[in-house]
Amino acid sequence: MTSRNIEYEIKIRVKNLDEIREKLTYLGATLQGAGVEEDVYYQHPCRDFKESDEALRIRNYGTIIELTYKGSRLPANIKAREEITVRILREDYSKLKQLLEKLGFRSLARIVKKREIYVYENLTISLDEVEGLGSFMEVEAFTDHKEEAEESIKNFLDLLGDIGEPVSQTYLEMMLTKRH
Repeated sequence: MTSRNIEYEIKIRVKNLDEIREKLTYLGATLQGAGVEEDVYYQHPCRDFKESDEALRIRNYGTIIELTYKGSRLPANIKAREEITVRILREDYSKLKQLLEKLGFRSLARIVKKREIYVYENLTISLDEVEGLGSFMEVEAFTDHKEEAEESIKNFLDLLGDIGEPVSQTYLEMMLTKRH
């Protein structure tokens, strides 16, 4: 994990995760881990996160619990936004949820995904099977420089070839759209 607060990433709806796994192996990407992630998103009691393009979530995966704030998207060719993440002790998970509810936050949506995480050069690649939404690949650049992030991601996608369609919506936005 890096100390930077800006996340640079692109999400692509993919048809065949096995094909992407093969390409990642061929390129020499390293599998860092796999598992199930559960994200619970919260709505602020006084501010409309949909209008402000912000998000607050609790992520539960394995032995790790994280509280993450995501700021509104910044101007860029790829998705760029402020991200602040705090790790929480597993035994404090229910207390964290209780604290948010006491402050007036309400649970908005729950998103569950099977995720495999690969590393290739300065990129993290996540292969996701999202319940109710389908298969996706997210590519995130680990750099503090927008131009470098955009170039790294573009070059990587060129290596993979045609694997699917870029998606600008977050999983939360897709899930909320699907509900209505």
